[in-house]
Amino acid sequence: MNMKKLFTMMAVCLCGTMAYAQTSAISAKDVTIAKGGSSQMEVVIDNATSNTAFQFDLKLPAKVSVKEAKMKGSYGDSRVLKYQAVDETNNIYRFLSYDNGNEKLTSDGDGVIITLEADAEAEGGTATLNGDDKNLVVNPAGESTAQAAGELAGITVSDGVEIEFPDGGKTTFVCSKDLDFNSLADVKAFIVSGYDLASGTILLTRVKDVPANTPIWVSGPKGTKKMIPTGTSITYYPDNFLVGSATEAIDIPAETADYLNWTLGKDGSVAPRADGITGFPAKKAYLHLPKSVTSVVGSEQSIELTASGNKRAYVTPCDLDFSNVDGMRAYIVTGFAKGGTVWLTRVNKVSANTPVYLKGTAKGPFTVPSSEVKMAYANMLKGDATNATALKAVDGDITNCVLSKADGVFNPLGGDVASFPAGTSYLPLLTSYLAAESRGKGVLGFAEEEAEVMVISLRSIEGDGDATAISRIAAQAGKDDVWYNLNGQRINTPNKKGLYIKNGKKVIVK
Repeated sequence: MNMKKLFTMMAVCLCGTMAYAQTSAISAKDVTIAKGGSSQMEVVIDNATSNTAFQFDLKLPAKVSVKEAKMKGSYGDSRVLKYQAVDETNNIYRFLSYDNGNEKLTSDGDGVIITLEADAEAEGGTATLNGDDKNLVVNPAGESTAQAAGELAGITVSDGVEIEFPDGGKTTFVCSKDLDFNSLADVKAFIVSGYDLASGTILLTRVKDVPANTPIWVSGPKGTKKMIPTGTSITYYPDNFLVGSATEAIDIPAETADYLNWTLGKDGSVAPRADGITGFPAKKAYLHLPKSVTSVVGSEQSIELTASGNKRAYVTPCDLDFSNVDGMRAYIVTGFAKGGTVWLTRVNKVSANTPVYLKGTAKGPFTVPSSEVKMAYANMLKGDATNATALKAVDGDITNCVLSKADGVFNPLGGDVASFPAGTSYLPLLTSYLAAESRGKGVLGFAEEEAEVMVISLRSIEGDGDATAISRIAAQAGKDDVWYNLNGQRINTPNKKGLYIKNGKKVIVK
């Protein structure tokens, strides 16, 4: 039996003599695709807790096609999803999902994830759910609903930028154009927002809307090339432990007085550059990590949240560990988007004098223990734990924003402050990124989004452990009469017991 007949028969089975009632809806989400590349579109069904089957027709712009499709959610073998081009002239695809055991969809918002491909000459346009009688949702009682036809999703086709993923599946990249990672399922971009000197790990914060000339860490399918859509970024990330140029080769010193430089290998490993690099290539980035962090172990802190909504802008007086504090979380700010979105990265351990943003389920007080922490962060929040400072409302191209006790959101300062209190953090933002009505007095609060984070060991390849670090450091240090610890940090001489690298060989200091 051919597919068109199968779809027709299924449509009859699903419809029968059932009445149409506008109680469920089928909707598609906007998507951006690079020319010659692919991206994913979601088509979702609402009211899905009572639905067992659905069918819809999707009309795509010319030269945009369906590569594959899968159900969104977790389903067994009894759930069937079929699709086919039913009108090639008008570029219409029909999708059908049903369950042989008449089981319901598992959750509201499930549907289909469709991988779209754009021809090199595709122009983009609008994706349309094509016709009342073709778009059906069926519930267990046998009552069918029809979704009205209409323009449901925009498909933007952009000039693409190609990124090549080596065998390790990780690379660094700096682009002279804004990049859009929002609709890519198998490619993720990150900035490096934290470095734990004690454990030798870095904290990655996921970014989706990447402005030009921002160095990023990118993960994707191993040994492949991917077209990344260009776009118009509305976000900036002013602090990042990655460094690189989109247009020029640069020289990397082995180290500076305060920083050590690391590079990412094709196998996914990260190694210190004991020898430095002349002519580090354009479009690549390297890690520029601090050698030391001020650590102060003090007494545990009793913290009460003071702003509306149980929030507080805080600066840590000593090393603090929020990992096991029930009911309260600590964040740094890693990005800000035009229109007023503050991107938050959750942090668990912070060294002394770290500005943080606290949110809790209650006002507290919360008891936060102190233990030695050697954690550095690329953090937009500023502040001093012990000293009050003069703070201008507008300082050059920066507008300083503070957390309002009244409404619990960051607002631009309404005027200069002669003595901004110690122990309180504030948020400097580019004035050009603020809405006009928020630039004078504090009248506009910002939305908050918590970013996805990932922790990567600098000593491992795919989690293989310390043995990899030893071999990588040995390879770099083979001709140098210097010592390295297992964090890859160059040291003068060991000052405590442990395993070190000297002249490319493992040395145990007892």
